[in-house]
Amino acid sequence: MPRFISLIGAGWLGLPLAKELVDHGHHVFATTTREERLSLLTAAGVDGKTWRLQASSSRGNPLALPLETEILLISLPPGMGGHTPREFYGDMVAQVIREAGNLPRLEQVLFTGSTGVYGSMPGEWREDWDLSAMAAGEGILCHAEEQILTCQFAKGLVFRFGGLVGPGREPVRSLAGREHIPGGNIPVNLIHQDDAIGILRHFMLANLPGGIYNACADGHPLRAAFYPARAIQLGLIPPTFTREPIETGYACNQKLKDISGYAFRYPDPAGFPLG
Repeated sequence: MPRFISLIGAGWLGLPLAKELVDHGHHVFATTTREERLSLLTAAGVDGKTWRLQASSSRGNPLALPLETEILLISLPPGMGGHTPREFYGDMVAQVIREAGNLPRLEQVLFTGSTGVYGSMPGEWREDWDLSAMAAGEGILCHAEEQILTCQFAKGLVFRFGGLVGPGREPVRSLAGREHIPGGNIPVNLIHQDDAIGILRHFMLANLPGGIYNACADGHPLRAAFYPARAIQLGLIPPTFTREPIETGYACNQKLKDISGYAFRYPDPAGFPLG
């Protein structure tokens, strides 16, 4: 059945998701911070508007979400591309939630978070870990998540995405040719754009439990192995890493797979398409 879906943030992830939803017959409204992207939304069959949050916890531009909205996705990176200081991020997400409380048909609110909330904690990162004592940077992300999970008028879902890889976003390009990069023994936590979109669409359109879900590929190769191999595949100069002992962890995606039945298209980062 066609749904009315509103996306706050039609960037690298939101725009292709919007296109896919429209292609499957859903009505999509989306916001962007850049006027020049409105034509891309229109071309994709998306109703769009420009909207930028104010860097203040007490004021903001009225969002005016469509009253028909049944599903709301908040996909705003901390810092908003340099437009807004990170320290206001949780407050700005709270502003969206306050305005969403006026939507009579709203059923669920989804939020694109990050495995960055775990910081450098050692072990296998799981969604039920207590992160209340995290440092300021990770605490900002936790505060934003809290706005979603404590929402009283709709089901809240938080997706802690690993590093996003896909068209135009190939992290090894910034590392190519560099030498003695620290952290070679750190496992990667990555997800391909196709799977990020697939997970969001799957949860939007299925009656699945709310809560927190780690969203990253199954595989977690070490940086010292993954990035040089990736560079060679792309014809770049492989970076080199130091391999001093470092205590850190990796995200477990088992909860997401068990509850949703989602099958990853690219479970192994070594098999990500070259971008």
